[in-house]
Amino acid sequence: MNFRTGPGTGYRSRGLLYYPDGGTLVGESGNWAKVRLMYKSRTGLPVGTTAWVSKSYSNPCLPIDLT
Repeated sequence: MNFRTGPGTGYRSRGLLYYPDGGTLVGESGNWAKVRLMYKSRTGLPVGTTAWVSKSYSNPCLPIDLT
C-alpha cells in the first residue's frame, strides 16, 4: 500500500509498504491513519518514518499497534 505524505490520495507517496511492515498509530484524520514505522520496511523506508495510510487497507495488510 502507499505510505503517503498526507491523509488523502492527492498526497505524494513516500514509498510502498507490504505485509508484515508495521507501525504505531500516531494520528488519525477521517479514514486515514498516521503511522510511525516500528522497523525498516521491506522497501527500505527507515525506522521511525512517519506517513499516512488508508484505514481501508491498513488491517490486515499493515499491522498497526494501537497502544
